[in-house]
Amino acid sequence: YRGKVATVTTANTTAQYAVTSGTLIYQLEADNTGNTSTTFVKVYDASSGVTHGTQLPVLVFPVPSGTTGTFTFEPVGIECGAGATVCASTVGGTATTAATSPTSAVTVRLVHS
Repeated sequence: YRGKVATVTTANTTAQYAVTSGTLIYQLEADNTGNTSTTFVKVYDASSGVTHGTQLPVLVFPVPSGTTGTFTFEPVGIECGAGATVCASTVGGTATTAATSPTSAVTVRLVHS
């Protein structure tokens, strides 16, 4: 794949700023092998100011327990005009969904422009 790789090694319900300027995301990989519950990885179009459970994510991906999930958006990519922020929760959904962190941190890698 083309582009750069941004890695967040401690994804949980605290916002982690993976990319601090506008970008296209071509692939997302989330390592949930350390957890016994499905984790929902949420990507926000923002470079600051994200509070999980209060804003709408651009993307939400379920990653089953004990697995690594890979999601590919080639050739076009998913645009995040302000940047890309990542959160991980054991609760799916968007907006005002309760913030519940996975037991173990999830590692998220973004391949981006």
